[in-house]
Amino acid sequence: MSEVDDCILMEASKLIDGDRRDDYGPIEESSKKIAAMWSIILDHEVTPEEVCLCMIGFKMVREMHKHKRDNRVDIGGYAKLLDRIVTSKEAAAAKEAGREPIKQTAENNQYIAELVKKLGKEKAEKYLADEIEKLKPEHDYQMGR
Repeated sequence: MSEVDDCILMEASKLIDGDRRDDYGPIEESSKKIAAMWSIILDHEVTPEEVCLCMIGFKMVREMHKHKRDNRVDIGGYAKLLDRIVTSKEAAAAKEAGREPIKQTAENNQYIAELVKKLGKEKAEKYLADEIEKLKPEHDYQMGR
């Protein structure tokens, strides 16, 4: 990643975990409240994940109209929040099922980035899918299936 990319993502993190958290409270709680409000307005259930996706879409439309750093920073922030929500739900589901959640680490991300660089996206995806398939029988055995 370039310094600019890193800087935008770091700025997004500082905002959602710093200034905006101080102003509006934890973003995870805000997303739940927004989902509840939108559910009432739209007369159907809206999830916190959908709030994140809609806000990313909103910022993308603004960015298409006029390039502005704030839009790109906010997209990074909403993407980070979406990842937190999904990761938290996955971890809770894994715990409930009696298994360890898969932890996303910088090492794993670096490994995948290197695979994509070396093999190309399609070949890297196929390689990883094949590796996951190889692990399934062992996982099923460990889980008593």
